[in-house]
Amino acid sequence: MGFTIIKNGTVVNSDNEFKADVLIEDGKIAQVAETIAVPEGATVIDATGKFVMPGGIDTHVHLDMNIGVFSTIDDYTSGSRAALLGGTTSYIDFINPDREIGTFVDAYNDWRARADAQTVTDYGLHCSVPWFDEQTAKDMETLVNELGVCSFKHFLAYKGRLQLSDEDIIASFQHCKRLGALPQVHAENGDIIVAMQKDFLARGLTGPASHPTRPAHVESEACERACTIAAAAGVPLVVAHNTNKFSIDAIERSRKRGNRVFTEVCGIHLALDESRYFDPDRTWLDVAHHVLSPPLRAREHVDALWGHIVNNNVDLVGSDHCSWSTAQRQRGRDDFTLIPNGCAGIQERTLIMWEEGVMAGRLTRTGFVNLVSANPCRLYNLYGKKGVIAVGADADISIWNPARDYTLSAQTHGSKIDYSVFEGKVIHGCPETVMVRGTVMVDDCKLTEAAVPGFGQYMPRKPFAPAVYGTLEFADRKREDMEKRLVRN
Repeated sequence: MGFTIIKNGTVVNSDNEFKADVLIEDGKIAQVAETIAVPEGATVIDATGKFVMPGGIDTHVHLDMNIGVFSTIDDYTSGSRAALLGGTTSYIDFINPDREIGTFVDAYNDWRARADAQTVTDYGLHCSVPWFDEQTAKDMETLVNELGVCSFKHFLAYKGRLQLSDEDIIASFQHCKRLGALPQVHAENGDIIVAMQKDFLARGLTGPASHPTRPAHVESEACERACTIAAAAGVPLVVAHNTNKFSIDAIERSRKRGNRVFTEVCGIHLALDESRYFDPDRTWLDVAHHVLSPPLRAREHVDALWGHIVNNNVDLVGSDHCSWSTAQRQRGRDDFTLIPNGCAGIQERTLIMWEEGVMAGRLTRTGFVNLVSANPCRLYNLYGKKGVIAVGADADISIWNPARDYTLSAQTHGSKIDYSVFEGKVIHGCPETVMVRGTVMVDDCKLTEAAVPGFGQYMPRKPFAPAVYGTLEFADRKREDMEKRLVRN
């Protein structure tokens, strides 16, 4: 593969930034120094005036996801190409087992076969837990110890399909702790949502503006409950796609009690608000394009999320990329509960964080790298190989030009989706050159011929991530001491 050298740029990691050259050899970072002599025959990339950052990792995406009637419009090829255009060089998708088809391991094999053939970037896998029994426990052990899947998502919503009882959630959480896996939750109260949806439909409120029958307190109640269950199990927890101040307040209360709870927010909830549902000038389709769960929130919640980011109370930013075409949205024309949930964001996640975070003065560049790359890698045990510009790391690199504007549009994005909820938004700065393991995938903001299906590799992960489990030992000792005091002769 030979040498590539990035000259005259400013390296930005999650903890510092400095002027340096970066030498790449055979897909790995071989040297980072103020001045590096150009090896004979090396490819030279001039990064004068630009920021050399680790490629983003999006740890919350749904690609080629089937919901029975159809699949997301983005498969692993279009989704990973869109990611690259936003400077994201790897992602973690979700396995969704189906009891009628097979075991969790069967589902893993299906996801691997499709992703391995299609993906352009490197990827990993989480696994959803739609039911929990003895076979599930065995499958989870196999996934963790043999197949590199070390994180499991639990749903407190989607009654009748994915929603688990509290009894099953704590059993799965306890099993995650034994395995060193990291549990996640989708925190919405599914029973309340179903009741509110039935009430709205009975009153003839069938349009997409009724989608916010999932109000903030329905999310925050489930968040509080999930934190309580995790504390009882003594397990760390990621609460996915938080959208409101009440939920993050609940997480903060749990943290103050000594629990390890990590907060994820998504780019779309930091950029848009619920006015998209209620604007009378918007058409049915335009409103339907914004249906996702949890839904967009009032501006006060958007501002509160940014406040928590500024105060370092948010651990990672994902996209929850789940793209549906206009035609697919039409399925819910007469019943908003049938509109497929989800929005595109795998490309826009980093761009939104740059514009609304860095350019707005809410984030430093190092803080940006921490939220979109380094800290997700730490939580999901990829840091060192990914998420940092350092010797020995994969040369997953995004070179940002702060002087180049980029306009978000359905005409230019990498997704197959035929619209953009961010249409016309101007980003002041963008990833001009993007590399995966030393191969240039994006040049001059355009995909190169190297961005072919199958280039990406699966990223198996190991359990007991130090950033997650490293601080639990003290808490476990306190728990054991308490239990000893309870022993009666």
